Amino acid sequence: TAVSLELLAKAVGIDRVRVVDPYNLKECEDVIREEVAADEPSVVISRRPCALLKYVKHNPPLKINKDKCVGCKMCMKIGCPAISMRDGKSEIDFTQCVGCNVCSQLCKFDAIEEGK
Repeated sequence: TAVSLELLAKAVGIDRVRVVDPYNLKECEDVIREEVAADEPSVVISRRPCALLKYVKHNPPLKINKDKCVGCKMCMKIGCPAISMRDGKSEIDFTQCVGCNVCSQLCKFDAIEEGK
């Protein structure tokens, strides 16, 4: 039987319960800032199926536009095994990329694009 984390939190007296998509970095950051600033206890639930599960449908893999990549390594800060450095620029291994777009949210140079 599945346990509802939302109901569990409310059952122990937590009124502020928020659910976020961990692939949406802006939403996560905004919600966490709001809840840390709240004057009462809160729970933030990060919900998305694990990308490593075989039944999870993935988006197409991403690719690095080498003309836009400046080699700043911001995309590597998430620790994704699909991203590495080669010749001073980021590179995405399409066999490992699940197309989550988290790395592209970090890239300030719009160098991460949908692969073809």
